[in-house]
Amino acid sequence: MLADATPIADVRGPIDTLVIVGGPGAESGSYDPNFIAWIAKAARQSRRVASICTGAFLLAEAPQYMHPVVALVTAGVEMDVLGIDYASFTESDRNAVVQAFPRPAHFKEDILQAFYDGIKHKFETTFGNVKADVLAAKDPDFHHGNFCSVIRNSPWFG
Repeated sequence: MLADATPIADVRGPIDTLVIVGGPGAESGSYDPNFIAWIAKAARQSRRVASICTGAFLLAEAPQYMHPVVALVTAGVEMDVLGIDYASFTESDRNAVVQAFPRPAHFKEDILQAFYDGIKHKFETTFGNVKADVLAAKDPDFHHGNFCSVIRNSPWFG
């Protein structure tokens, strides 16, 4: 573990677990490009990469440099659950996925229920996305996206 006084420039060699933590301003969208470059470099040489709270905003700034396993899992979940890039895969590829991992008839509602079951007992952790909250407060034309609608409207069966 690094002490908080260790300059990031002094970190050398492979990292077992890189954890990017948040803090005041992490959700701002305005970041030091040198710090983001360091995160990207450190992520590439880390066995595991994670974020805590608003540290996810920092980690997301360099997704192309994300650890390959994290990037692969993220892309797989986005494709499988949300249908992101669905059209860029051939029907044959999509059928192979469904053949290997069959989808129940009510997959979309089942996964939403699983999300609900995982968070219903800790509702205080569901505080909205900071950026969406600011836009909703300041822009009368802002319309908040709906995660459940993305899942329900994905082109996948279920």
